[in-house]
Amino acid sequence: MSLVDPLEQTCLGRCLTPAEKLAARASLSRVSLDDPFGSLAFWGKIFGQKADYLVARSLSTRLEIAKKFYFSADGGKTFAELPKLDAWAIEKASKYHGQFIGDPGALLAEFKPTKPVAEGEEAEPEPEPEVAPRQMTELERLSWTVQAIDDATHIVIRGAYSRNAANDLTPSPTFAGLQSPGQLSDLRNYEHMRKPADPENQLAEARAKLQFTSDAALDSIQGDVPRGCCWTVVPQEGSGGATVHLRNLVWPGFSARVSLGSRQPEQAGYFGYGQRNQDLVFTV
Repeated sequence: MSLVDPLEQTCLGRCLTPAEKLAARASLSRVSLDDPFGSLAFWGKIFGQKADYLVARSLSTRLEIAKKFYFSADGGKTFAELPKLDAWAIEKASKYHGQFIGDPGALLAEFKPTKPVAEGEEAEPEPEPEVAPRQMTELERLSWTVQAIDDATHIVIRGAYSRNAANDLTPSPTFAGLQSPGQLSDLRNYEHMRKPADPENQLAEARAKLQFTSDAALDSIQGDVPRGCCWTVVPQEGSGGATVHLRNLVWPGFSARVSLGSRQPEQAGYFGYGQRNQDLVFTV
């Protein structure tokens, strides 16, 4: 089965405009010349108030899983690598939940809870800081958000990858895809393409490297927290159960299509506002 060009894909009824496709194709071709991983592909789109962000991802599976992300804020004309974040930015970025502006250099106001004042009392004046506090930029928030979405949604089919003699994760030559509608709908058959977080898989990964086993040791999406609330599997209408769409409920906007015999998810991408569903446990 031929794979859809990532720039041509439709995700939950959304897609790139013709101008974005044309610009991104040319720009990403230039970026790929210097990409160390050699696997640059379109990742998705985050909608902003003034402008949207186009995002691309490069993946390496040599010895361990590594990724680079690139963004465009000008409709795909230029792409730049998203920055690595320090501990301060990682801690702060998770607290922002509003819509993106579309300006990478915008400084984001920090929302601090105000201390309630009893009737008849005067509010205590806030002391002036000796040094101006560091402010989060939208670019830092974008970098954190893309990484968080990717950690939660970059999925592969169980068995599609194995380790070779050099301990690299590579597509398994004997994998023939899922063979029944029941397998397509079973979350145990999908795994995260990321460094394992499950302690058992971390141990299995270390053992595979030492003993040269073929075990990919990837985390199953069935274990995502909150359990049973993170994913939904929707059969494609008219497919007779031969094709399903996996949608992530934690990060609304991600969807991936899987068909019988598929060696990897098709039309997998994110088109959304970059906002985590904070009320998931109350809406499922």
